[in-house]
Amino acid sequence: MKARSDVKSRTMALECPRWFKLRLCALSHGWVNLAPYSWDDATGTLGRVTRVGNQHIELRINQRKSRLLASAQGTSGRLPVAVFDRLKRALFFPHDLSAFCKYAQSRDKRLASAVRAGYGHFLRGESRFEDAAKTLLTTNCSWANTVGMVRRLCDAASGGKRRRPAGFPKPAEVLRLSKVALRSAGLGYRASYMRELARAFSDGNDGGNPCDWIGFGPYAESHMRFLDGNFEEIPVDREVCRAVGVPWSRTAHRQVNSKWKKWGKWRFLAYKLGRRLSKTNWIG
Repeated sequence: MKARSDVKSRTMALECPRWFKLRLCALSHGWVNLAPYSWDDATGTLGRVTRVGNQHIELRINQRKSRLLASAQGTSGRLPVAVFDRLKRALFFPHDLSAFCKYAQSRDKRLASAVRAGYGHFLRGESRFEDAAKTLLTTNCSWANTVGMVRRLCDAASGGKRRRPAGFPKPAEVLRLSKVALRSAGLGYRASYMRELARAFSDGNDGGNPCDWIGFGPYAESHMRFLDGNFEEIPVDREVCRAVGVPWSRTAHRQVNSKWKKWGKWRFLAYKLGRRLSKTNWIG
């Protein structure tokens, strides 16, 4: 994926993969409403606070035909290559959907058309740790609580004295926060789980298998697999059950996933595209 940086204006450009639409990617699921993201629908701008050393850099990302243009605020120097790499990860670049399109063409042409229209791309965090931490903060609580916990975690890890939005903390920064500090940020019983999660990602580790993470049940494990790029399983919570007409129970995960059994390794993608086409997609 080609990338270019303009030192004077502190901008960078990325070539988009086929069938990519920034707006549809940003509004694919609830991550766009969690710090340090923001979305301006009037201008089609995705905002993101990224970290460069101790700096918190505000990115403004727009699409111009087949290119993304990201402008930076809060830095006087050239953006390092790491920012390009993190942005590509956050936007799921590259994400080749041609095999799914071919598969869907003979099963449900609407879904193949939806992918070609740009509905097959998803937003995620700049790092696997960010996705894991946010997923943990979606468990056993309302969405409003999730939004608040993520924002306060960013603020707490940055020292809580910034006037402008803070970037998402690194594992080492989370580990510097005590359980008391994390509870003060509203994490409650998740405070100890968050520290264990950060420890699994410390020293550059990739965190390992979500099945081994404390506080992760079937929903959270499936959600992480989706964010890792595995679409074989639908993450099932109460909202999903309501949407597909399955009673919430211990067997709900199996029942929901069985409805999309014919889609095999693309089960989640088929489910999500169907909800987007029916205008029942939930993003918080």
